[in-house]
Amino acid sequence: VQSGDLTADQLFDLLSGLRRERHRLVVGEIVSALWAASEMLVDETTRPGFEAFVAATLGPLAREMGWEKRAKDTDDDERLRRTVLGALGALTSDPWMQKEATKRADAFAKDPKSVRREIAPLALSIAARSGDASRWDGIVAFIEKVKTPEDRSLAVATLGAFGNPELLRKSLDLVRSGRLRMQDLSTLAGEVSQWRASRPVFYAWVKEHMAELKTKLPSFFVARFADLPDEMCTAAERADAETFLTGALA
Repeated sequence: VQSGDLTADQLFDLLSGLRRERHRLVVGEIVSALWAASEMLVDETTRPGFEAFVAATLGPLAREMGWEKRAKDTDDDERLRRTVLGALGALTSDPWMQKEATKRADAFAKDPKSVRREIAPLALSIAARSGDASRWDGIVAFIEKVKTPEDRSLAVATLGAFGNPELLRKSLDLVRSGRLRMQDLSTLAGEVSQWRASRPVFYAWVKEHMAELKTKLPSFFVARFADLPDEMCTAAERADAETFLTGALA
């Protein structure tokens, strides 16, 4: 499909025929193809249909695997679980995923040890994606009282998962205000990069505050901002990025 030898329709027909697959490596290839399609083939007009396709493809297996490790599960099963749940959560707005993620995210906020470390990051990210201001406030409060570096890092990353642009900007502004450490920006950026709709928000924030960031960040980190326009597709976006980065990174 990438080379143009096959059409996107043929790809989706193939993936439809593989819905009964349960081998981890085969399912991993299915998920990789869905991620690639999301990045390269799907626009906002076709995304609802794509989300429905992903839900039909991965939803049954996700519910079959569940969130919790079963007594019979092997290491491969555990990896398969994370792969399928991660893709279903990131590529769709599946209600079951939202419900299960929110339940575990709320439990983590009360007691981090109550949620398995293997699934806690996924639960927190998915819950934050549709989270409101009260959830954002709760995560910030958690960061300020958390006791372990691991739990703090996980919570900081969660702030980068919010789908609401205003809340995402508030997360980024915590770095500027000093409530988060400047090095936390790397953690936030890593999470933001996983969400297609959030990348333009982060790019706009960097553009707005570039002069300030250059005085506070090491030069090697500032240079990484050159990667931000990677997913831009229009000529206008590319021209804007070239103009901005030529001046900003000079």
